[in-house]
Amino acid sequence: WFLFGHVLAHPEYDVLDLSSGDGWVVNLARRLTGWRRHQLTLTRSHGLEHMGHDLFVASCKDGHTAMSWKYPIYGGGYRLWECRRSFKLADVSLVLNEAEREYAETRFGVDAAHIEKIGNGIDECFARVARRLIAGTSATAGPVSKAFAGRAVFWKGFTYLTEAMTNVLTRYPHVNLGLFGTGSTEAEVLAAFPEAVRARITVVPRYDNKELPALLGGYQVFAFPSLTEG
Repeated sequence: WFLFGHVLAHPEYDVLDLSSGDGWVVNLARRLTGWRRHQLTLTRSHGLEHMGHDLFVASCKDGHTAMSWKYPIYGGGYRLWECRRSFKLADVSLVLNEAEREYAETRFGVDAAHIEKIGNGIDECFARVARRLIAGTSATAGPVSKAFAGRAVFWKGFTYLTEAMTNVLTRYPHVNLGLFGTGSTEAEVLAAFPEAVRARITVVPRYDNKELPALLGGYQVFAFPSLTEG
């Protein structure tokens, strides 16, 4: 609603690039009244939330995780409705892969002609690392270190990561684990692991994108357990 007020105050915008559920109010107003026909509205996904929701519900039914009483009200209810309406009403829906394209077309009823698949961009700080590696810079020798980058939540597969890495850390004392961008405090994250292995786990709750290459510099293996990703 704040965004809707902002758009009302700025008729000079040519393109409204609206993320996920933020665009439905603007798009609905444009459809109902016909105002601002010169503006083009885009709705984009950074990982379609409905696909993650389907996996989460299935995992709850299988007993792998628990659903809070609040989730069906907002995260698994109103929020999903907002996202679906935003995609349905936008002039162009931007998705990141073919699975999202099919979902938007078959489940949301978005016209295929209004769906465009785009790729995620690569920040220059990561491109510099890639160029250095291509040039032949070798990895630093030392203990085997594994890294995970993402929030410590179900959608990122954190439950499966803790189970798998507990086994690895217990069996192999020369292995270290780095957890970056968990969003939770170090104490909260370490509580998911046995006390015996916590000394070999590094937790960085937050970081700037430009810092990530340096943070990952000493790690040889990247763990990617996400259940859904853009």
